[in-house]
Amino acid sequence: LNSLSESINNLSAALERQENLRKRLTSDVAHELRTPVTTLQSHLEAFIDGVWEPDQKRLRGLHEETVRIGNMINDLEKLSRYDYEARLDLSNFDLADILQSIQEMYGIKFSESKKILKVDSEHLPFTGDKDRIKQALVNLLDNALKYTKEKDQVEIRAFLEKRNIVIEVKDTGTGIREEHLPYIFERFYRADDSRNRSTGGSGIGLSIVKSIVEAHGGTISVTSKPEEGTCFRITLPSAS
Repeated sequence: LNSLSESINNLSAALERQENLRKRLTSDVAHELRTPVTTLQSHLEAFIDGVWEPDQKRLRGLHEETVRIGNMINDLEKLSRYDYEARLDLSNFDLADILQSIQEMYGIKFSESKKILKVDSEHLPFTGDKDRIKQALVNLLDNALKYTKEKDQVEIRAFLEKRNIVIEVKDTGTGIREEHLPYIFERFYRADDSRNRSTGGSGIGLSIVKSIVEAHGGTISVTSKPEEGTCFRITLPSAS
């Protein structure tokens, strides 16, 4: 009876957490859509009423809001694809090659932002979906790029540990408060309550990362301290 009671209490707490996340999801989606739609509506009404002339500057602003809506729809479609397409396009490859290509792709972006990117990997043969693994790492780097300041460092390294492959993406950025850590892999959850446009995004990047890692039989965890930095740790079964 004690065990049953404890299980029921745990289930109740889990259901309450899911309900709170569902409410937050609805609120966040409504907020993300409301802002660009309201802007489009008000501008178009001004054009129709003859209050504004549809000059290049105002049309460019409307285009940017349309792109924002399109990006959100693309993110939703991408998340749906990762949720429901269980089939992986498996191949044999070296994770060191993936990290090297990411360094070449992101090195310029980090330099332009005056941030430091370090990549370190040993020879690690792996069997998996090359494109999806790369997408997961790119999402983590995008996240790190958003939440770091000038002269901050982001390091991505891969190594073998107890017959498992471990990939760590570590930064010296703003960090995440402890109360947010259990929920950051939930879709649409964002730790920055201000919903700042430059960092808020759609809140599904980390959800996609988790889906990709778990599809490969792996796990992902995070440790963080405010104003000190964050470390995402992916553990994948080794091919050896």
